Amino acid sequence: MPPSDQTLESLSRRSGSPSSVPFDPLALKRSLEAASYEGDLGQVDTILRSWTSAPSLPSPTPDEIASALNSAVSHGHLSVVRLLLDHGAPITISTAALASRDDKPNTLAIYESFLQHGWSAQSPASKDGTMAMNLIMSHTDSEALVQWFLANGASANGLPPDPGSPIRYAVISASSPVIPSLLISHGATLKHTSALHAAASRSGDDASIAMMKCLLEAGADINELEYEGWEKLPRGASHKDWGTALHTAAKEGSVSRARFLVEKGVNLGKKSRWDYTARDRAQLSGNEDVKRYLEAVMRERGIEIKELQIKEQGSEDED
Repeated sequence: MPPSDQTLESLSRRSGSPSSVPFDPLALKRSLEAASYEGDLGQVDTILRSWTSAPSLPSPTPDEIASALNSAVSHGHLSVVRLLLDHGAPITISTAALASRDDKPNTLAIYESFLQHGWSAQSPASKDGTMAMNLIMSHTDSEALVQWFLANGASANGLPPDPGSPIRYAVISASSPVIPSLLISHGATLKHTSALHAAASRSGDDASIAMMKCLLEAGADINELEYEGWEKLPRGASHKDWGTALHTAAKEGSVSRARFLVEKGVNLGKKSRWDYTARDRAQLSGNEDVKRYLEAVMRERGIEIKELQIKEQGSEDED
């Protein structure tokens, strides 16, 4: 037998609903969210059965239980997730990303539950159409999770408006080259992804160089310009950027990264979209050590060093 209206009234009042409105859907929604957050399967079940069977209330809509699902997902409460899904809770654009955060013990089982309820590893995970795999790469360092996504149909390559994902996000977020190498082994392309630039901008010389080495060995173009081939530049892209990975290393002020790229054959004279050399970029950033190093190599190789001319940012710079 489902709980009576008296039980429902008790739940509603316990959540702070005025006694004059014993069956307040908003109060029940809050109670459901709280129980889902705590992982209290019995309480969640009681609230749902009360809500769906009470003659005085319509059954909860998917939107009314969506936030409860997100609460359960974000804390890894698998049994509660399954129950809410069985009651029609929708897997929204934020739900899939929440499941991957913090590498919870039940992450893979939660994604399996999503699949059983009609979700796809290729489903959009943001309003601009960004695929779930792209966001997963921003949130996880789990090789097992990436393997699961790839095995369940996720693409190792990105789509417009962000073609560099997921390989670029993996390069930024992963603790080692293992996950980028995994994506590459599953067909991730490197051309026009700006992944090498992302590697050059990582925190820490050792991590940065390890990522760049991985990408170059996989065939990344060491002289490709940042955002080359992109339909739209990302918000906040500086007109001083859009150069090679060496420009990025110069901007970061790392002689070690610059030396690595020079030894790998980067073109020291190649200019950015705004006509700056990497040496110019170092000067613009006030990184005198990199500037001096690059000037020494350029002189040694007979590359002309011209006085820096500051360019005015024009209409080509995107929002």
